[in-house]
Amino acid sequence: MSILGPLGRAISRRLDGGEPIGRLLAIEPRPGEPRELTLFGRELSLGSEPTNDLTIPVAGVSKRHAIIRRRAGRLEVTDLDSTNGTFVNGRRIRGRTALERGDELRIGPVRFVLAAPSQTAGNGANWVGGRKWVISRRALGEIVLVAFAVGFGVAQYLAYLMYAEQDRLLLGEAVPVPAAASRAPQAPSRLAPAPPGQSAEARALASVPRSASSASVSMDAGSGHEYKKTPAGATSNLGPGQLSDNEALKAAVYLTSLIRGSGTMAGKPAPGFVLRDLAGHSVSLSALRGKVVFLNVWATWCPVCRREMPALEKLYAEFSHYPDFQMLAVSEDQNPAQVAPFIERAGYRFPVLLDPTIQVGTAYQVVGLPSTFVIDRNGRIIWNCTGGLDWSSRELREAVGRLL
Repeated sequence: MSILGPLGRAISRRLDGGEPIGRLLAIEPRPGEPRELTLFGRELSLGSEPTNDLTIPVAGVSKRHAIIRRRAGRLEVTDLDSTNGTFVNGRRIRGRTALERGDELRIGPVRFVLAAPSQTAGNGANWVGGRKWVISRRALGEIVLVAFAVGFGVAQYLAYLMYAEQDRLLLGEAVPVPAAASRAPQAPSRLAPAPPGQSAEARALASVPRSASSASVSMDAGSGHEYKKTPAGATSNLGPGQLSDNEALKAAVYLTSLIRGSGTMAGKPAPGFVLRDLAGHSVSLSALRGKVVFLNVWATWCPVCRREMPALEKLYAEFSHYPDFQMLAVSEDQNPAQVAPFIERAGYRFPVLLDPTIQVGTAYQVVGLPSTFVIDRNGRIIWNCTGGLDWSSRELREAVGRLL
C-alpha cells in the first residue's frame, strides 16, 4: 500500500516570520504526493483531523496522534495516547522522545525520515488551501541517495519491524500436540501462507453471516458457570441478539490483520461437541447457538498455554457479563483429575471443559496448543489462531468487543 495514502494536501503550516526547524522525507510516497515536508514553528500537531498542522488522513492515524516540538534547539516528538502508537526507529515511544537527524518517525502506517532544514525552503513553493507546499527540488535525489546508501539492509530492517509489530501480541509459538499426524486432515500452522488466490482476509470475509440467530438455549443448571438463555427477540447490548454483517466483517478482518497466518479456518462450520465441565455437567456447542463462542484448546502440560491463561482470565473478566458471549477452555489432558486442581490453584474463573479423548482437537484439526477459535452466532468459525496470544492487549480486546 502507499505509505502516504491521500496525503496530497497534508503539509505543515508556515508561521509568519518563522524559520524552518526540520524536514520530513516521506518513505514510499505515491506519484503526485509530497516527498518532502518542511516544518515551521516551535510546535506542530500531527493527526487525521484537518485542524492539525500536519494532516495525515489515512487509516491507523488517530485524530490527534502526536506533537513535534522544538526545545533548546532540538526536536522532540510526543505521542498523544494514539491508538496505533508513534514509533521512532521501530520502537514505540511513551511520553517525550528526542528526534535526531536520520531518525525514522512512524505515525500509524506512515513513515518519514528526519532531515536538516533546507537552505532553500520556501523557494518556488505553492499555496494550497491556505497551506504552503514546501517541496525541495533535491528531495528525490536525497531519497534515492539514502536508499542506495542503506540498500538491502534497510529493506530487511523494515521487514523485521513489520513482523515484530505483529508478533508483539504473541506470547509463544504453539506446542505440537502428541500424535498430531494422526489427525487428518491437518490444518495449516499459524505461520503457514494462505492458499494461492485466497488471502486470510478473504477467508474472513467469506465467514461473515448473512443472518443471525435470535435465540440461544440454556445449558444444564448448577454447573458453576452461567450459560444464559437469550429468548428470541430479546435485546442484547447491540440489538436483538444479532451481529451486523459490517461489524462481523470488521472484527474478522481486524483479527486476521493483527496476527499473520491466522484465520485459516474462517468460514467453515464449527463442528459440534458435547463435553463435561469441571462440575460434571454436560455442555453442548449447539446449545450455544446465538452466542459468540470463544473456544480455546489447551492442556496443563503445555507451557505456552500456561503463559496465555492469565490473559484469558482478563478477557473473560471483561466480557463475561455480555449475554451473547461465551468462553470455553477445552482441556486435552488425558488425566482429567489434574485439571481442576490446576484451575483452582491459579484462581481462574473461566469455564473449563474436559476432553480426554481429544474429540475437539480432532474435529477442529488442531496441530498445536494453544489453539483459539472464534465462532459466530450462526455456528461458523469466523477466526482461528494457533499459538499463545496476549489477550489483555488493547488491540485484541477491541477486536473481541467488535463482535458483541
